[in-house]
Amino acid sequence: MELLTALKNSSKGKMCYDPKWANDPKTIETMLEECTSPPSLHPFTSPTISTSTTQEDISPSTLSSLSSSQRTLSSSQSIIRENNDMSSKLSFSNLDLQVDEVICKYETGSVFCALQECEDEMRRQVQAALTQKYEEYKSSYDMFHAELQLKEDEMNMMLEIRARQKREEFQKLTQSRKQETEERQQQLKENHKRHARVLSAKLRDAEQQKLKFEQECNRLSQEKLVKIQDFFAKFQSVAKTMQSLHASCEFRQFLPKDLDKHIGFVSDIEGEFKRLMQCAKQATNVEDQHVNKASQFYSNSLAVEAYIQKAVDVAREKGQTQMVQQQKQHEELERQERQRELERQKEQEQQLHVSKEQISQKDIVSEDSGEILCVSPESFKKYTTLMEIVKQVENIYADLIQDPSMKKYKFDLQKAVNTPVNAISPTSGSHLRDKLTRLYKLITGQTVDIVNKQGRILFMTRICAKDHPGGTPFCKDLLAKKIVNQGEEQVSSNHDSAFAIAAVTVGIWCEVPEFGDLLMARFYQKCPYVLPYYPPKEEGQSSEEYYRSLGYNYTGSECEKQDKYLKRMSGIIRLYASLMVSAPPRGPQHPHPQGLNHGWVWLANILNMEPRPDITATLLYDFLSVTANHLERTYGKQFHKLLYLLATEYMPKILSVTPKGCGGPVTRLESFLGKCMQSIHNIPKPYGMLSPNFWFT
Repeated sequence: MELLTALKNSSKGKMCYDPKWANDPKTIETMLEECTSPPSLHPFTSPTISTSTTQEDISPSTLSSLSSSQRTLSSSQSIIRENNDMSSKLSFSNLDLQVDEVICKYETGSVFCALQECEDEMRRQVQAALTQKYEEYKSSYDMFHAELQLKEDEMNMMLEIRARQKREEFQKLTQSRKQETEERQQQLKENHKRHARVLSAKLRDAEQQKLKFEQECNRLSQEKLVKIQDFFAKFQSVAKTMQSLHASCEFRQFLPKDLDKHIGFVSDIEGEFKRLMQCAKQATNVEDQHVNKASQFYSNSLAVEAYIQKAVDVAREKGQTQMVQQQKQHEELERQERQRELERQKEQEQQLHVSKEQISQKDIVSEDSGEILCVSPESFKKYTTLMEIVKQVENIYADLIQDPSMKKYKFDLQKAVNTPVNAISPTSGSHLRDKLTRLYKLITGQTVDIVNKQGRILFMTRICAKDHPGGTPFCKDLLAKKIVNQGEEQVSSNHDSAFAIAAVTVGIWCEVPEFGDLLMARFYQKCPYVLPYYPPKEEGQSSEEYYRSLGYNYTGSECEKQDKYLKRMSGIIRLYASLMVSAPPRGPQHPHPQGLNHGWVWLANILNMEPRPDITATLLYDFLSVTANHLERTYGKQFHKLLYLLATEYMPKILSVTPKGCGGPVTRLESFLGKCMQSIHNIPKPYGMLSPNFWFT
């Protein structure tokens, strides 16, 4: 242990050894500085130097050589420092040996010689290292310069080759494109010449066709002009016939008052005909519309001629009857007519099997005149039956109406009916199916959802009509009333909306037949002409009661105006007619509850009754506007006969009861009948009519 401690405290034991000194640049630099710095005198040599050599013994040459050696050593040190990269490659072992030799020589008294030799040796080594490095750098530079020059020559050669290739390729491309351009130009020239020849041929053909077309047009124009002239000649012949008929009539006092109007109409037609002839002669091309217009003028003249002929025949018959018969015979005829009417009344009573106590004086007979009033026995029987059904239904849900605690429930039922009915529109078949399903569920006692509002919050409420015994009848009757109200409120203003409402109504009617009875009863109450039925005024009946029975509305004691009344009745009759022409949702497999046969019966019944001012013409116009197309396709010639009867026999009756200044409905009906008679086999469908496939859209 003492031995280890002694070795550790020795000079060699205190030396520091770093195994990584060769990798540390700072350590190498420090060692080089120590090796290249001038050696210092050992402390043990100073007495020797001082005793053996004094200042006087050192010659100036020695001092100068020493100073020069020091300068040389300093310069060598700077050279070594500047070229430490080269000197780092020198052998550290040689340096150690040299240093040791220098120190040894210095210690033995040969300091200056050792320094001189060390300086010379180091200069030689540095000069040799520098020379070797210079030679290496020079050889590397020459080699690199030669390689660089070689690569530059190769690069220039390659660039020249590439440039020459690109020039050759560009020349070839230019030449090929030039050749293609020349070929294309040549082809375009040939195409142009060929196209020019084709166009020239087409132009010649077009000119020939144009010439032929002009010739054909001229020929057709001449033919049409000849037709117009033929129509005009026939018209003049008819006009002369009408004048001769009117002039030869011996009983002019029996001629209709509007006969002069028809004769004046013929004069107007003649003036229009002459203007049409002049226009056709001046026109370069006579069109079909000129011929059609001439044909229409001629047809109108024939209709007027037939009317005048009939009027003259009637007047002649009346005049002869007046001359032949006496007043006594006339009274006998009146008595016989009354007798026949009384017999007809008895037959009606037998068919109805109703006692006189059940049939009111208003409905069937007038005691003063003994005349049958305007309603057929079958229609009146149906009317009374439906009124009884309505009374029974109202009695069933009377408790629901009168019970104050059911006010909220009744309000929800009304909302469940009114909301889907108000939303009916011809948007799509799915929309109508949704409304049909909601109403069907409601009136059959199924649960439905309604939207209620509390403040600004909306919430859903479920309601069922079966929650009260009178809930289902109440909903059915309320739905019937609401649909009839849609007729007088919505359909009267928008005729197209009738078909969507009618489609949903027919769908419900097919599934719930008892709903149809309530619907027809509400139709009869709002508009008795749906039956058809002209209620008479009873003895002792006030004007307000009578007008209410006709369907007029009253505001206080003031009756509504005639135009509003006609507008409401028009909407109701259009909705009723739309029911007949609307297809059931299931198609032909489900029978229609109110088909076209009911429309034919209604039309026949109203033509069997005496017309009333304004209302009869309005009803006929609106009903035929909706059903004429379907009636013509269904009944064919029978419907043609009925239209002819309406135009020739019933229209004069309507005109005879129409006051002056109230001819609007009559004019519309006359215009519609004229169009139907002109195109009897092609009566247009009503605008807004839904197709049978609309349910599936």
